[in-house]
Amino acid sequence: MIDQTIKDLESQIQSSKNLSASQKRELQILVSHLRLEVVELAKTHQEDADSIAGFARITAGEVLRNNPNPKLLGLALAGARASVEKFETSHPQLTLTVNNISSYLANLGI
Repeated sequence: MIDQTIKDLESQIQSSKNLSASQKRELQILVSHLRLEVVELAKTHQEDADSIAGFARITAGEVLRNNPNPKLLGLALAGARASVEKFETSHPQLTLTVNNISSYLANLGI
């Protein structure tokens, strides 16, 4: 499930008409880091890893819409950040990666 969710996220990014080529590249780099982190997390916390990947996809989907809804974007960002809170100590790189993606997407959506 994680692999498909990440592929969906990558597809959203590549097909977006709202992003420049450099923004697409930057997001793809962040998503490749996310892939590594959630695959590792899935070895011990499959449901949490699925949730984290899902929130990243949902957040990107909201940002990449033609007319993003600020309220939905805020909820998606909050969900993404909340999905990694309990892993702040045990998986700091995962937390950093999700926060970086959330910040990047939030800046695109504003």
